[in-house]
Amino acid sequence: MSNATALAQPAILPPLTFRLPRPGAPDPHYGFSRTFYYELEKRGLIKLIRIKDKGKRTGVTLVPHKAVRDLIEREAAK
Repeated sequence: MSNATALAQPAILPPLTFRLPRPGAPDPHYGFSRTFYYELEKRGLIKLIRIKDKGKRTGVTLVPHKAVRDLIEREAAK
């Protein structure tokens, strides 16, 4: 086994989703605010994922990592 192979690190994959940040706090991946994500969804640029148990009032809102990354890449290409 070569020295380069022995030192190779496994690739770190980004998460599929991450939780919508708390009010007033940026998300840990892109630094965007909760309001910004709601605005992106309202404009039809991303679709947030909402999960809650049947009969419950609240649940969790997830942001699809790839959708945000793709949006940033499209904007950067303009």
